[in-house]
Amino acid sequence: SARREDKPLDNRRQRASPNLRALVAVAEPTNLSTYGLPPIDVSGEVAWIRANLGDIPTVVLPAPCSGERATLATIERTLRDAVSICWLVGAVSMRNSESCLWLEQPDGVAVPVSARVLATHLARIPLVVLSPPGSVPMVPGHHAITRLARDLAQGGIPAVLTLPSALGETDAAPCAATFFATLRDGGRVNDALRAARASETQHAAPGTLALFHREADGHSGHG
Repeated sequence: SARREDKPLDNRRQRASPNLRALVAVAEPTNLSTYGLPPIDVSGEVAWIRANLGDIPTVVLPAPCSGERATLATIERTLRDAVSICWLVGAVSMRNSESCLWLEQPDGVAVPVSARVLATHLARIPLVVLSPPGSVPMVPGHHAITRLARDLAQGGIPAVLTLPSALGETDAAPCAATFFATLRDGGRVNDALRAARASETQHAAPGTLALFHREADGHSGHG
């Protein structure tokens, strides 16, 4: 079973690749309104994420030229190109007692992908970042996204970071920027989290960023 703890993370397991590459996938199903969800500002989400990633080479879905959507198959194919950061933006929910991320089918229709299936496809990625669309603000400790992050870590992902989108939560902006700046400078994921926490203003909501990781005993920890 999963558990939380406050001890420092094992830096030996959390070093980011010195040649960072990122995949950003923003899932914008055509039938969001069917589930009572507002439309997603894809260009706004991508612009904010690119600003945080800086000069890290990044592939974006949906692809501006080819029109490829954020489907599980496209994400998996893109991850074969030595990607070290996979940033996923999409609605998160619980279905049949499983945490799920809503991605797209080739025709644009929404499809829930369970954490168990997602972890299998992302198993080789050192860092997975989860953020909800800016139109769907995430409160600290939001159950679904926290559960998804924990389940992905327990499923074998070395590190899973959750944070709100700055389009909906302005407190996320300085923290996220500091986190990825530290990574770009060669810092470890653990060091980047500490630097981001130190950059939080006195008005920032506690737990704006949360990092989940898999431990040697197969459990998922929280830092």
